[in-house]
Amino acid sequence: MIIHLSILIILFGGLIGKGWGLKGNLLVYEKEGSSFFFEESHLKAFFRQFDLNGDWVWDKKEIASWEKENKSIAEWNLWNHDGNKDGRISFQEWFDAILYAPESIQKNLGMVLPFKLYLEEFITDRYPQSHKLFVTVKDSRIQEQLNVVSGSFYKIPWSSYAISIEPWASQKTIPDEITISVFQGKEKKTVNLSLTSNPEQIFFENIYVHYFLEEMGQVKEWKSKIKVLEKDAEVKEVSISVNKPLRYKNFSFYQSSYFVDPVKKKTRSDFMVVKDYGVPFVYLGFLLLSAGLVFKFCIRPCLSARKK
Repeated sequence: MIIHLSILIILFGGLIGKGWGLKGNLLVYEKEGSSFFFEESHLKAFFRQFDLNGDWVWDKKEIASWEKENKSIAEWNLWNHDGNKDGRISFQEWFDAILYAPESIQKNLGMVLPFKLYLEEFITDRYPQSHKLFVTVKDSRIQEQLNVVSGSFYKIPWSSYAISIEPWASQKTIPDEITISVFQGKEKKTVNLSLTSNPEQIFFENIYVHYFLEEMGQVKEWKSKIKVLEKDAEVKEVSISVNKPLRYKNFSFYQSSYFVDPVKKKTRSDFMVVKDYGVPFVYLGFLLLSAGLVFKFCIRPCLSARKK
């Protein structure tokens, strides 16, 4: 009984989220605040007003009808967002275009939050610079990039070669000069490689090894330092990243992308906004489901065994 009830509650929560939940995009520039976001279902309803044949694509006639109603777009060309250059604008192309439309157009298409998000700073976190060995084998497609780690040993795939890196004293820093040995079968050649004076060497006339330092580490994550404002008063300060959303007043904000505006010379942070009224029901349903399964497969067999 509990299991069946829990499944019904989970389905009910899903239906509530699908029917009454909100999902959209909020865009905010550094040192600016915004409480305005584009809600997906609202945009779809607006798009369908001018989509006369219901195919989710505007042709030239339908676009002309929309432009006639929105007279403030004289300096904005929707056709610049016609990715396929087929003289038609799909809903996705139109949605992407709206993100860069004049504010006079955007204000007629969005919704307003009961609070404001102020973007203090957009941060790109990168992994630290790392020392590498780049290995190639002559007359083959073998190319390997190896991490420089004290005392490490690497076999080069699809070849008879192997490389060992001699250990060094300090484990905290990697020296600019390292000692490596290259093996071909039982043969061994050892040299010192220096980042500044001797970064590369050829071994056995066939294998090329280059010691280098990555100029810039790979991107680790994007983060937005956000202040939540209510009536222009700060109530909360958080950092939003891809795996660390902001949850406030039943709204969830996820870091989705960013854009460097060449005109404003500012970075814009883009957030996905979600409000799902069905989530509490889904959680309750899974809680009851877990309790029902524990009772059915653990508690009930024990009670039956005691009666016997």
